[in-house]
Amino acid sequence: MFLLSLLACEPPPEAPEDLSELALYLFENFDTDLDALAAGVPVMQDFILAVDPEWDVELRAVTLPSLQPADLGGAPETPGADADLQVPVAVLWTSRQAMEPHFDLNVDPNQICIDSSSSVYHRRTFISDPDCFEDGSCKSLQTVAEIRREEAIADFWYEYYTDVRRIDVDGQEALVSRGWLPEAAPSDGGDAVFHQSYMLDVRMAHPDDASQTLRFYGIWSSLEMVGVSDDLFSILLRNGIQDSYELADDFVDGILCENDRDHEPERE
Repeated sequence: MFLLSLLACEPPPEAPEDLSELALYLFENFDTDLDALAAGVPVMQDFILAVDPEWDVELRAVTLPSLQPADLGGAPETPGADADLQVPVAVLWTSRQAMEPHFDLNVDPNQICIDSSSSVYHRRTFISDPDCFEDGSCKSLQTVAEIRREEAIADFWYEYYTDVRRIDVDGQEALVSRGWLPEAAPSDGGDAVFHQSYMLDVRMAHPDDASQTLRFYGIWSSLEMVGVSDDLFSILLRNGIQDSYELADDFVDGILCENDRDHEPERE
């Protein structure tokens, strides 16, 4: 009985106070510890509030440590990928939209105009029930997407898995998403290869203005292509994150991107 009392009084987990370690902590605990996620979200809030959303993207971008196998939690390792070759970058942002539209964005099967503009096809298939996730009766969502990305450097087809959780934080719900590339994705013609890509996306209501949402989006990715350095790839990643932030806000306002949401390119 005494042991049960001790367990019942066990204090909540303490999240890391360092942003880099916090990102790894949230990724690792995504599947296993909702209390850890709930402890980490308020710490993430403080980092996002410390930057001005009007700053240029390079001033709101941070370099993260690599995701090693021990940090992946329930996410699988991409076969053949070397974690030490990751280019890890994140961007902090304040969305002009409230949290409610962000819940809706996650259950839209057509992610064109929500993803970055280099994505010309992005169709999400729901592995779990999106309706119960949308109405809040279930707290997790599992998805897989087929994506066609046409970059300035190369064009790619690939599948991408994304899991989303609704997390209660002091009576309000936040969203934490984690994604991964299941296998290496070669470009058309094979001149480039995405060897791995992991993602962490955190969204929470602004504490002083419920009409805004605080956002963190981090990517751990590696690209092999002649002429594309890690520095250049990092710039492409951070600009793509910022692009997706702005397109999603515009989409909620009814402003569609230039990409055709009904376009279905043929996959060879």
